[in-house]
Amino acid sequence: MIRPLVLRTAVAAALFASFCVRPSVAQEKTPSAKLLPPNVYAYVAAPDVAELKTRVKASAFGELLKDPKLQPTYDQFKEKFAEGAGQVQQNLGVTVEELMKVPSGEVAFAVCDIPGESIGMVAILGYGENGSTVDTLIEKAEAALEKKGSTRTTEEFEGTEIVVYTKEAAAEDPATDDLDIDGEAPATGGAGKVAWFRKDDRIVVGNDVPVLEAVLARWDGSHGETFASSAAYTTILEKTKTDDRMPALIWYGNPIGGLQAGLSRAPNIPPQFQIVAGILPMLGLTNLKAVGGSVDVATKEFDSITKIFFYVEPPASGDLGLLGVFDFTPSEMAPPEWVTDSATGYFAANWNVEGAVGSVQRLYETFNGPGSFDQLMQQAADKPGGPGINPRKDLLDQLSGMMHMANYPAAAPRVQPTGGN
Repeated sequence: MIRPLVLRTAVAAALFASFCVRPSVAQEKTPSAKLLPPNVYAYVAAPDVAELKTRVKASAFGELLKDPKLQPTYDQFKEKFAEGAGQVQQNLGVTVEELMKVPSGEVAFAVCDIPGESIGMVAILGYGENGSTVDTLIEKAEAALEKKGSTRTTEEFEGTEIVVYTKEAAAEDPATDDLDIDGEAPATGGAGKVAWFRKDDRIVVGNDVPVLEAVLARWDGSHGETFASSAAYTTILEKTKTDDRMPALIWYGNPIGGLQAGLSRAPNIPPQFQIVAGILPMLGLTNLKAVGGSVDVATKEFDSITKIFFYVEPPASGDLGLLGVFDFTPSEMAPPEWVTDSATGYFAANWNVEGAVGSVQRLYETFNGPGSFDQLMQQAADKPGGPGINPRKDLLDQLSGMMHMANYPAAAPRVQPTGGN
C-alpha cells in the first residue's frame, strides 16, 4: 500500500511558501536531483505525482477500492474525513480537495551539504496551475510566522527573490505550541530560520538561504556539479528501475556520511561521540557510501516492486569489515516448485555465509587477538547445560546461503458445525 507521504511533504512545503510573480512562459522542469549539490545525505522524491496516482489506481489496491463490498467501510471513512475537512479549511483557508490538488509534477525533499555552511534541508514542490491555492496557504503561513515572533526579510539571487523568516532565541515555554496556527501567545524557544522562493510554478523551501542559492544556481539544469551526476545516485537509480521507466518513488541515504558531517560540525562534542567517529573506519562502515531504492506499482509483471541497493566502495585490501556480513552473491534465482501461484509475495537471496562469518571473525580478532573467535565458538559448545552445539561448525557452516520466503493469503477461519433439528 502506498501511503500519502508525498502529500504530507507537499503540505509542509506549501505552508512555508511566499508570493512572487509567476512566469508567463512554461518551461521544461529540471529534475530535483539536478537541482541539488553533489553531497546529499538524504533524499526522497516522487518524480511525477500525477503518474503516481495513475499507477496506484491501476494497482490491486486501486481496484480494491472499487469493490462494492467495501462501500460501507468507504462511506464510514468519508464521514470521518469530512469531519476533519472543516477544521482543515478553517485553519488553512482552503478545502481538502484544493489542498490535495496542489502537488503537480515532482515533489522532493533532501538533506545536503553546503560547503562552508551548515547542513541544508530543502523541499521542492511543483504546484502547476494551483497557484491560487498556494497563495492562500502563503497568507496563512506568513501571518502565523509573524505572530510567532519571526522577522521577515528578503534577498535576491540571480533575479529571484528569496523570502527569509528568522526567529531569535527566547525562553522556552512548554505550554506553547509553535505549530498551532490559531494560537494566541507568541512562540518561545530556540532560534530558527526558514527561507523560500517561488519560480516556474514551483515552491522551494529551505532551512537557510545558502541551500536555496545552491538550488537556484542549478535551476536551468546545466550545472556541472549536481547530485544527479554522483556515481552513487546514478548507480542506485539504474539498478532499481523497473520496466525501463522512472519509479513511482525514489529514496536515497548516506547515513555514514551524514553522521560524520554532523559530528564534525557539532560544537562541544561529548567524548563518547568522538569515539564513535573514530571507530567507524575500524568497523569498515565508511565503505558504505550510500543506500537507496525505489518503489513502483502496476508494473508489467507485478502489482508492486520494492528494490533496495547498497553502494559500497571496497578498500584496496578487499576487507569490508562489518559490511561483509551483508554480502549477497549475485546469482540467477527463481521460485522453487513449492512456491505456488497463489503467493502474494516472494523474497529470495543468496547470502555469502562463509564471507559473513569471516568478516565477523576478523573484526572480533582485531580487538581480542588471533584465534579468539574459534575459542568463543568452542566455549559456546562446551557450556554446561547447553545444547553442545558449536555455532560455527554445527550451524553456520552447514548453511548454503540460499534463502526463499513466500507469503500466502491467510486461510479462512473454520466454522464448527452446530447441531440442530
